[in-house]
Amino acid sequence: MSSGGDVFGSNIIGSPGFDVTKWFTQSNSQEFVLKNRQAFEAKPYQLGDQPTPLYDAAINGDSVILTKVGNLDETGRYQVTKAMTLENPITYETRSFLYVNDHGWVTRSH
Repeated sequence: MSSGGDVFGSNIIGSPGFDVTKWFTQSNSQEFVLKNRQAFEAKPYQLGDQPTPLYDAAINGDSVILTKVGNLDETGRYQVTKAMTLENPITYETRSFLYVNDHGWVTRSH
């Protein structure tokens, strides 16, 4: 795992330099190809020192449309129970996202 941390190692999400917003158009929605997904027992999720963008996902087979809906509140305690890896169909770049219970999807590193 990276030294920036992740939910499965240090329980802190954060990797300076990665900006998922570059994947999104002015409409705040982007379509991706679903490469992998998994569900697991709830694991604690803590925020890093940067704002955490929050996304809504519409999943239809192997197509996923992510829509940015805001930012995760920095003062909350959260649990994640799902993960998915998505591929940008134009650049073929992949990124992992985690589902924060009752809130939405966040990037594994942001």
